[in-house]
Amino acid sequence: MELLIPPSIGKIGRTLPLLLVLIGATFIFVTIGLSEAAELTTSREPQLPLSFPIDKRNIEERYGYGCTFRNICKDLASIDCGLSHLFTKRAAGNGVSFCSRRGLIGFSCGDGVCEGSEDENSCFDDCGFAYGIEYARPIADFPVIAGQTGADWIKIAGVSWNLTQPKEDGAYNWTLLDRVVSEYQKNGLTIGLAVLKSDADWAVEKPPYETDYSPSSPPKEGYWGYYADWVGAVVERYDNDSKDDMPNLISPIHSYEIESEVYHDGYWQVPEGENRSAKYAQLLETAYIAAHAADPNANIFLAGLNIGDLFDDGFGFDAENFPSDQEIIDRLRDSEVLAELFNSQKDFLKLDEYFDMVEFHYNHNYLGGYGTINWIKSKMVENGYSKPIWAGDALIASGIDLGPLNLNNPMPNLPEDALLDVLNKKNDKNYVRMWKWHMAETSANLMKKVVVGMDNDVKGLMAGNLMDWPVYGNDIRWQGSFLYAGFYGIEINNGPGAGAVPGKRPIFYNYPIIRDKIEDVKSIEKLDLSEEAADYTIFVYKITKSDDSEVYVAWYEDPVAKAALTQVTTVSRFLNIVENKKTKIINLRDYVSSENVKTSHIVTKLDILNNLTPIYPPDEVVSANSIRLSETPIFIEESRRKTD
Repeated sequence: MELLIPPSIGKIGRTLPLLLVLIGATFIFVTIGLSEAAELTTSREPQLPLSFPIDKRNIEERYGYGCTFRNICKDLASIDCGLSHLFTKRAAGNGVSFCSRRGLIGFSCGDGVCEGSEDENSCFDDCGFAYGIEYARPIADFPVIAGQTGADWIKIAGVSWNLTQPKEDGAYNWTLLDRVVSEYQKNGLTIGLAVLKSDADWAVEKPPYETDYSPSSPPKEGYWGYYADWVGAVVERYDNDSKDDMPNLISPIHSYEIESEVYHDGYWQVPEGENRSAKYAQLLETAYIAAHAADPNANIFLAGLNIGDLFDDGFGFDAENFPSDQEIIDRLRDSEVLAELFNSQKDFLKLDEYFDMVEFHYNHNYLGGYGTINWIKSKMVENGYSKPIWAGDALIASGIDLGPLNLNNPMPNLPEDALLDVLNKKNDKNYVRMWKWHMAETSANLMKKVVVGMDNDVKGLMAGNLMDWPVYGNDIRWQGSFLYAGFYGIEINNGPGAGAVPGKRPIFYNYPIIRDKIEDVKSIEKLDLSEEAADYTIFVYKITKSDDSEVYVAWYEDPVAKAALTQVTTVSRFLNIVENKKTKIINLRDYVSSENVKTSHIVTKLDILNNLTPIYPPDEVVSANSIRLSETPIFIEESRRKTD
């Protein structure tokens, strides 16, 4: 199998070397170009310079209703906003008016709300939970392997403007992107999200900081129309409307994220003296207009948010008593970098007129999902809107990411690269033990993040990664959760990644198990079985499915082991603790009607004596008042059988 290793990180300037642990890795695999077009300008409050090429006559011919998708109309009374459940007429000032997407109102499949007669079968986009995986890379065998994971959705991490239109007057070259889309769709996957990157060398401002990682930049003066036309061309090619579509397109691509983590220099750079937020706002607005002009069902995602492990210790867990911004800033007092990132992301969440969905990068502890989602929802309420939330970059190897900027480092006395170092050295005395722990940990994390996502009304989860990703060069300290986050391992001769357990790992087999048990969810409720307030040790969720059957998902986090890990100084001591964590007995007799229950399990081990095949633990029947929990989640269902 051909292995393409992403380029190493060079000098990125200012704070970026400290930020790599936060980056939801984005790599440029696919590229597209832009054709020349005329420009129109508009102004509104707050005024942002904007140019975009949209042909009103063309829009009318294609869609059959007047001035829509924010086309400029001088006469307010003449505007026909067409799909009234999606668009509303708004005044822009100076006698100019436009049509603006309403957001979450009306009954329309694809508007982000499960309502009316919609259900998971009739409108998966609104009513289903998307089981996704990252990333769709143009490497041999990857599409086949991805299709075997049980995921429905996959993400293209970087659709680059530059490589398919390297010259200003160059024609579009769709060859590579078409091949990627085609191969993954043939293997049963929907392209659930594609990240668009403004990086055409001839059209954008030169990034002021040197890097080997190709950050995006805003278009130069006079080139904003080129960018808008490029976005429209991408969206048009993959919307499956029988006009200018990719040949043999199996299913449409409706969702596009405009850049990734634009709050730091790694992925978004603006000229010295320019305002980062204002330039991104202009880019987002331009892309939003162009995308919706091309595809009325387009969903534009705000650039992925990432606030690290701010909430990983349970801070912000309770939505009703969510901490104030000042309390959060106080918590970040010792980290100027993280405080700056937090404040900039608050600003981006104010740009709601120009995005339909929000994605956060879930690449730290699963518990932090509560605080992160509660924070995003609180900002939405504060700014007067509500939009669907997705979890991307949902790394399942978060247990090995000790990073230098972590606020909640669970092992402050252990070198930050200690666990990765052992995983990377096959001759280390703890190598086998560490890999056994790591594979079980990643399996448990996948299930926990799925359930926590469901409990917080997240629309879907893009688990990372399909393959291990030695993404940050030869310095293992910066690899973090990405290095051995793969559902599938590939052997590398030396350097980061050389210690990989190749082939399918236990986590590879768990999406089908999880989906068999908790797909078609109608409701989910977290039960309060805690012994004291703020007890983040017992997690029990009651899930009601569409057929009204019930299944419980439960696990236990050993607080004694957690406390002991704060004092760990060696890997051997770490392994002794995690291999001997305590379990917990719970009683669900008040919740189930049967005296006994059946417990089912996910895969956490491979059979080393049988070609590393998965070990499927047998189901068990136990008393409903004596269910043993560990840190690995289990499924619990009523049973009329006697106990085993």
